Amino acid sequence: NKEGVRWLTLTDPAGRGVKVTVLSPDEGGKTVPVCSATALHFTESDLDAAHTTWQLSPLASVILTLDAFHMGLGNSSCGPGVLQRYAGEKRPYTLSLLFQPFHKKALKP
Repeated sequence: NKEGVRWLTLTDPAGRGVKVTVLSPDEGGKTVPVCSATALHFTESDLDAAHTTWQLSPLASVILTLDAFHMGLGNSSCGPGVLQRYAGEKRPYTLSLLFQPFHKKALKP
C-alpha cells in the first residue's frame, strides 16, 4: 500500500497503460487531494482465503484499489485504540480521479 498518492501509472511491458491523477480539492475543500493506492495481481478475497503466500496464484490482470482514507492501526480488541490523530473524521469522503491513456514514449527527457 502506498499513501499520499497524487498520481500513478500502470503500464504493460511496452509502456502502454493508464495514468490516474487525484484531482485537487474543490473550493470548499470537500475532496481529498491524495489517496492510498494498492496494485496487486491478487483479489482481496484471494488474499483473505490464503493461509500462506505460496497458496496464491497471481492473476494476469492487475487489481487496483484506491482509497480516500485509511485509519491507523489498532482497534481496541486487545489494547488501546487508534491514536486520535490517525483516526480521521467520521464523515463522507469524496475522491475525484482523472483516468488518462498513458505511454512512456510520450514522455520527453
